[in-house]
Amino acid sequence: MLFTALTDFVAPPYTVRQSPDSDSGLTAFFTRKEKEILQKTLGLIFWNALKSGVEALPAEWTTTPHPHYSIGDRVVYGLSIYQSTINNNQNVPDTLIGWTLQPVDRWLVLKKGTTYNWSGFEQQWLGFNEAIVPYLHAEYLREYAHSITGSGAVISAAENATIVNPTPMIVAGYNRFAELIGVLYDDQYPSANENQDSLYGYLYENYEDFNDLVTSKGYTDFREYLADKFCYPEYINAFGL
Repeated sequence: MLFTALTDFVAPPYTVRQSPDSDSGLTAFFTRKEKEILQKTLGLIFWNALKSGVEALPAEWTTTPHPHYSIGDRVVYGLSIYQSTINNNQNVPDTLIGWTLQPVDRWLVLKKGTTYNWSGFEQQWLGFNEAIVPYLHAEYLREYAHSITGSGAVISAAENATIVNPTPMIVAGYNRFAELIGVLYDDQYPSANENQDSLYGYLYENYEDFNDLVTSKGYTDFREYLADKFCYPEYINAFGL
């Protein structure tokens, strides 16, 4: 899982049933679903670049357990990357005591989210975790809430388990994902604006940061790539429409 962990699914509203026996299966399921939707949404070229860029990021700085960073070690702290200049380094990176701030990493910023400007107004991309968790939860409900009765779906086999209808949760989760990725304005969604507070908006306004990924692939710039390959998700309703 590139942007999520099973610990993202332990509290409402995105809770899944977990156990040591099921964790490996859930991880494989979520990993597959994450790849499928992002490859479809972003296109193969950008998905591959995103995956490689995020996987190459250093680990988050941590105090648990107490690490002793060495010269040259790099860590993520907030939206920045720092490199240790001393051995046995236990200082907080943004104090710059024993650390040097590294150049802005486009993949870190894209992964975690940030603000951007659209038509003079500040917008915000909340990051992939915020967008992907509700989508994966919706897909989990589709897959595992399979014992349908007249009253709803039996999600848990536990004694006295509550029968619930998962449809409202599926719709809400998927539509939250669609909202954060960017729903295309048209007659069907007159209140939508793909440029506002969305992944698409961030990519469109910061296209120059990603031109190098596509200009050798036949595209004039990254905006042209987005117009060709970006697949806008659409809102769904209880009927799957």
